[in-house]
Amino acid sequence: MSKMPYSIRLMLAQMSGNSEVAGKVVDECFAEMTKKFLAVAHEYDSVDLPLAIATMQIAAQAMMPILNDSGRELVKNLVSHTQTVTIDLSEMRRQTSENNEEDMR
Repeated sequence: MSKMPYSIRLMLAQMSGNSEVAGKVVDECFAEMTKKFLAVAHEYDSVDLPLAIATMQIAAQAMMPILNDSGRELVKNLVSHTQTVTIDLSEMRRQTSENNEEDMR
């Protein structure tokens, strides 16, 4: 059985007035999705990181029109209230190093 979507979990927490749980859902979501997006970026040579970042930003902007008004408002709210997303830099460097070593073989 798959896990309940983050959006539904967030909505339920907000409906119950539990801002602490809502915050935890957002934190968990951002952590998981950031990890997955970084994994995609690491599929490319590290010198292509600027291109990977630009592509992610362009793709995000291109998807905005498919959201309804409440979806766009949620995006705007989450972005405006998010100060930082933590990335494990040592893990990122390790993966980059592994990718570079594999490319040299």
